[in-house]
Amino acid sequence: MRKFAKIEGMSCEHCASRISHVLSEIDGISDVHVNLKKSVAIFDCDSDVCNQEVIDMIESLGYIVKEVDWE
Repeated sequence: MRKFAKIEGMSCEHCASRISHVLSEIDGISDVHVNLKKSVAIFDCDSDVCNQEVIDMIESLGYIVKEVDWE
């Protein structure tokens, strides 16, 4: 399934790269794309991937997740 996360606090490509890397490390998540201009991460994930896990991983980097939902 394809999901997206709306993220606040990204200011450069390095921020987007950090988020992409941390999401790619979560078991069950693949094909991660982070769009800096739209402040969103889009990714494919297995049904057992918990939205809270995604939120926790991104917020551990210092960003704010406003929403995680289906694309």
